[in-house]
Amino acid sequence: MSSRVEWPRQPTWVGVTALLLIALLVAVAGGIVVGSLPPRTLTMAAGEPGGAYHAYALRYRAILAQHGVRLDVLETGGALDNLDRLRDPSSGVSVAFLQSGITSEADAPGLVSLGSVGLEPVWVFYRGDAADVPLLAWSHGERIAIGPPGSGTHKLSRELLDLLGVQTQAVELLDRPLTSAADALLRADIDAMFAVTAFEAPVVQRLLTSPQIRGTGGRRARRTSSASSTSGFHRSNAAT
Repeated sequence: MSSRVEWPRQPTWVGVTALLLIALLVAVAGGIVVGSLPPRTLTMAAGEPGGAYHAYALRYRAILAQHGVRLDVLETGGALDNLDRLRDPSSGVSVAFLQSGITSEADAPGLVSLGSVGLEPVWVFYRGDAADVPLLAWSHGERIAIGPPGSGTHKLSRELLDLLGVQTQAVELLDRPLTSAADALLRADIDAMFAVTAFEAPVVQRLLTSPQIRGTGGRRARRTSSASSTSGFHRSNAAT
């Protein structure tokens, strides 16, 4: 049985992903009929390649195919873009990944939740030998990728920088997508990057194994990746 989304009262620095596909997958696999049969073709808003959302979507596409359901995976700008598409009935998107704290029940009354999939750390990757993330030392024109507008990374990184009092006018903030930012960091074209995604995300694994890159979030990511819960959201005109 699904329930209305329980929205967090305050922002969180660890985004909780929500997989909207679970309810429909259970209905297809178990033969449950609620009002009408599930559609045989679905479109999922899945973020950009290299991130956890996209990797998860590809897994669920394979699972649904085994039950005769076609899942079209749509590349998007991230969690906020996913939310906009999900709220727009004309977008064709019926399922998507979201982060907690990016909206409210009043703003998205048509979303129904089956719970949370897991936790996403806020990663900060940077070049250099410093043992600690040099956030408070950024004031000399450092080039920092914060994700594209429409992504949860962009929203949370701006909030975190403001919270810590980083003088953003003294640095260069770049709206680079996840994979593009990682490429630039490895080439030393930028100095640091933010990423809000799971430990298993291909881009995170790539950066963690690079001897040139340091970062934070690893210990928390290892704990949460082994103890994440499973949940989901889907769009509904009425609670079921």
